[in-house]
Amino acid sequence: MAVTETTYLLQCWEAGTCPFCGKEFPAEQRVGRGRREDGGFCGLSCFAEYYKLSLLERHERIVRESR
Repeated sequence: MAVTETTYLLQCWEAGTCPFCGKEFPAEQRVGRGRREDGGFCGLSCFAEYYKLSLLERHERIVRESR
């Protein structure tokens, strides 16, 4: 059975592990969007790498719309 991305991110949130690097960290140090379904990361670099493609697409869309 395949695990969806949301399920994986929720599992990592509950376990207190970073979905990108797998490092365990305290909940008060969690970095992310603040929604459980988006995951919680050990640092901004892991968050940025995990969402790199979607962040680039969002940036490109904003640039296109501003022209």
